[in-house]
Amino acid sequence: MKGFIPHIIGNTETEAFYYIPGTTDEDYAIGEALVLSSGKVTLDATGAFPAYLCRTKLDDCPAGTLICVTPVRADIEYETEVATGGLTTYAVGTAVDIYSDGMTVTDKDSQSNGSFEIVYAAGGTAGDKVIVRPIM
Repeated sequence: MKGFIPHIIGNTETEAFYYIPGTTDEDYAIGEALVLSSGKVTLDATGAFPAYLCRTKLDDCPAGTLICVTPVRADIEYETEVATGGLTTYAVGTAVDIYSDGMTVTDKDSQSNGSFEIVYAAGGTAGDKVIVRPIM
C-alpha cells in the first residue's frame, strides 16, 4: 500500500485532522507526505521531514481548496512500501528517507539522519511492506 497509513497509535488519542490550503494545480493522494510552504501544504520531493500526511484524494487542486491532513507524530507507527530501487539495508532500526513520490521510503541520503526508522520489514525490494516510525 503506497502512502503513510497509521498502523499502531501508541496511546489512546485519535489523529487530529487539520484543514490547510492546498497548492493550486497540485495532485494529492491519501498517505502522501507533505510540508508547509508559504502557508500551503505541498509535496516536498527533497525528502525533507514531513509536517503532515495527506488524508484527501484530489487532482488539480483548485485555488483556495482546503486539504485534510494529520500531523506526523512520534507515537504513531506508519505502514508504507519500499520505493522503486529498493533498500540496501532493511533491518529493524535502519534509518530511511521519504522517496521523491512522497508515498514510499528509500535509503537515507548521506546528508540526512533519516526521516523514519524501520520497525518491521517484509523485505527490501520495491513494493515490499514496511512499518516505520518518525525520527523526531
